[in-house]
Amino acid sequence: MEFHCLADELTAALGQWSGDTLAVGLFASSEERPEHPLRSQLMTAFGPELQQRLEQRRFRAKPGECLSLERLGATPRSLILVGLGEPDAFDLDGLRAAAASAARAAGGAGAEHLAVALPCKGFVSAAAGRTIAEAVRLSVYSDQRFKSEPEPTGQPAAVS
Repeated sequence: MEFHCLADELTAALGQWSGDTLAVGLFASSEERPEHPLRSQLMTAFGPELQQRLEQRRFRAKPGECLSLERLGATPRSLILVGLGEPDAFDLDGLRAAAASAARAAGGAGAEHLAVALPCKGFVSAAAGRTIAEAVRLSVYSDQRFKSEPEPTGQPAAVS
């Protein structure tokens, strides 16, 4: 499994990246807090239909909540939204849990090249990158040593 870093802004990253599955972490929104920049970038990139789908599916961005949306004939073909909960409670453990949830959902969707867009502001860059890489790698690991016939595991070949 290969890991690559992309641009910080989602729209710039999508211009550089040509994978099949995008996982984006979203904070829970509320009336007293303005929209998080990642949510705004996501709505700009994918249009107002995305907001309608979020409301239709009752996505509230609770920690660990995942929503997979298939986009037929579009790139990326799968969009995975991962709930991060409240921004005040988001820490490296939350980042680790979100990356692991995204990787498991991507494996279930048959992703070959996964891009993970999670908010890393406020974390040391090296620690955030290591946390995401470890969480993705460990969440898709399957010990096949004692299986007479190894089961196929769904894991992306590359992660950005």
